[in-house]
Amino acid sequence: MTDSFFEDITQRWFISEPALFAIYCTHHLEKNTRMRCPIRTGHGVIEYNPDLIPESKTAREEYLRSEIMRILLKHPYERQPENVKKISTAIASDMVLSSHVSFQWRKLISPWMFHLKERQHFEWYAHEVDGRITIINVANLSAEEIEELGSSSQELEALSEMAEMWEEDDFMVSELNETIRDIRDWGSLAGKTVEQIKASLDYKMDYRSALAGFRTSIISSYRSLTRMRPNRRYGLDAMGSKYDMESNILIAVDVSGSINSSTLEHFFGVIERFFKFGVSTLDVIQFDAEIQGDPIRLDKRFNSSTSIKIVGRGGTNFQPVFNYIKEHKKYDGLIIFTDGYAPEPRLDFRTQTKILWACQSEREYTAHHEWMEHTGRACFIESIKNKN
Repeated sequence: MTDSFFEDITQRWFISEPALFAIYCTHHLEKNTRMRCPIRTGHGVIEYNPDLIPESKTAREEYLRSEIMRILLKHPYERQPENVKKISTAIASDMVLSSHVSFQWRKLISPWMFHLKERQHFEWYAHEVDGRITIINVANLSAEEIEELGSSSQELEALSEMAEMWEEDDFMVSELNETIRDIRDWGSLAGKTVEQIKASLDYKMDYRSALAGFRTSIISSYRSLTRMRPNRRYGLDAMGSKYDMESNILIAVDVSGSINSSTLEHFFGVIERFFKFGVSTLDVIQFDAEIQGDPIRLDKRFNSSTSIKIVGRGGTNFQPVFNYIKEHKKYDGLIIFTDGYAPEPRLDFRTQTKILWACQSEREYTAHHEWMEHTGRACFIESIKNKN
């Protein structure tokens, strides 16, 4: 996690800025001398270009602090405005940030530069800015404003690149929220800033976003570089990426007596939706107090109206499911559909399998998500009564 370019800063943060240091530790730090922006965040990575950041210790700290603040406010991962250009989201983030911090070296774009009122939320700024600016045409800005922004359209293009990796990521939001909840010392952060950050913790994952993010988080680990495919940004001058889209996912369906037939029907309807995210096959097991039968292999032809024999209907025990993935290490991901009413399982072995708990409703999510998040992520499925 350490890097010589910021190492002296982060070592000092460990003592003096525990909140900033905790958020810094949720991301990997990578040098990227090809990008045109000094620093940016996305996909759990903080990328920086040392050629574009002044060597001054104050400057380096300001650039890193600004990016950590963006992460704290979750701009790269949450509430991405629809149909808005990347440059507009980057500028909107700067506008929000400018109300919380001021820097000597790191220049932030303020609302007044677009004749907008201060202290508005991220999405509002993004939509307002989007109607006033494009990457190519900067005619909407005065000469003074263009000078503040960087005096050239190339600088504006760099702003767009700053937000290039931003996308909604429920898993990263959940991880950040967990980290924020554990923070006790906020260091130099102002009280109003801390209040706004804490207010953002009231967040629950809906299963649609969770399934999409779960699939993405699995296939991202299968990224490999290749000379046979051009890089999207730099063409054949840089290596492109390819992904192995085949992943091994296990779905464990709670068929205990506390789960009624309508809920089970809905569980399998949600499983059918998973194929819409590009997954070709899934293994499904049923469990109550133990694993019931062998896994069922489902593929894109699966239809939730297909008759699947439900077995079990006894008590609930999650431990057999975890014992199963301990014995069958081939699975990249495990999704457990349940009402959550059973003792917390033990994860007393090392595993690379990503785990997602899918509760049958928001009520069960509220009751169980804290202990579920000891072993993975948690989300809820909407009420059965409202599924249509």
